[in-house]
Amino acid sequence: MTGESSDEDERGTPAPRRRTARQSHRMPPDQGKRQGAIAALAYVELGGRDAAMQFLNTFDRVIDARPLDLASASEEGFATVVALLAARS
Repeated sequence: MTGESSDEDERGTPAPRRRTARQSHRMPPDQGKRQGAIAALAYVELGGRDAAMQFLNTFDRVIDARPLDLASASEEGFATVVALLAARS
């Protein structure tokens, strides 16, 4: 090697940057906050990790979605899942 950077081709031109999977599928901050909040609430309301994960990841016919997806998508969806959790406990 002659001291060339791996980010340059043989002409010394910078190589194009490639997007990693993490960069191309990053969750918007507001969606991530709702997802974290509903997970924490489910953990407390349902008494632990396993029950919370099962509730959040299982399709629910009443809301016609997985609770985690609905709660993460919007404030209205979040409120719907909070009400669903309240009704279960």
